[in-house]
Amino acid sequence: MIVVSDLTKSYDGDVPAIKGISLGIAKGEFAVLFGPSGVGKSTLLRCLNYLVVPTSGKVMVDDQHLGDLTTSELLRLRSHIGMIFQEFNLINRMSVLVNVMCGRLHELGVLRALTYTFSRQHHEAAVHALRRAGLHDAELYNRRADTLSGGQKQRVAIARMLIQEPKVILADEPVASLDVKNQHMIMDLVRNIASRDGITVVMSMHHLDLAKQYASRIIGLSDGTVAFDGPPETLSDEVINRVFKIVDDKVVGVEDGQS
Repeated sequence: MIVVSDLTKSYDGDVPAIKGISLGIAKGEFAVLFGPSGVGKSTLLRCLNYLVVPTSGKVMVDDQHLGDLTTSELLRLRSHIGMIFQEFNLINRMSVLVNVMCGRLHELGVLRALTYTFSRQHHEAAVHALRRAGLHDAELYNRRADTLSGGQKQRVAIARMLIQEPKVILADEPVASLDVKNQHMIMDLVRNIASRDGITVVMSMHHLDLAKQYASRIIGLSDGTVAFDGPPETLSDEVINRVFKIVDDKVVGVEDGQS
């Protein structure tokens, strides 16, 4: 589903954030980009749909070379790549339903998109997506997004992603700002949806225990390069100590309690 070849990204001529990375990620795989802060996880993730354009190298998604696509072709491909962010990226003043329906903005003309004018079919699809995301209380659907809890906001973001009917989910630290209970609820939800629908998941994360529990494959990054790539059960303490630079029993750059 995703092929990355010799990918490098530098910002303003600085030391590359990622350096010559090559990977292949299969359809239906749940891959976690793991490592402490500053090793290139978010940069690599955003290169996978050209939110960040690589300095060199190639990205292919569903047999399409992103660097060869026109703007309209890239937007069409992105419409089937769901994104989940740490900070939810909801429109706070808008209702839950409108936020979810924004996952279909690409289907609207300019005027309808500017005025958030959706169809009954979009409304029905949003309700279905919210229920799949675990939000069954219809009273929530017309509430402003900024009145929700963190866990509820992330479920709305997942529903917005689901309404796109994605082939790929890219998730950037989606549980980093949640408490432990909600972390597991969101991870269970993403894994179950991906498994049921055959969706490929690539998720950046610095929570080692969660990565080992949920990923089918862990791709460990260190200083912008791949330092480990394999199933969670092969990620030994020795590898973690060597690759992720343990200092005083903590992974460098990882929050307290998550080492």
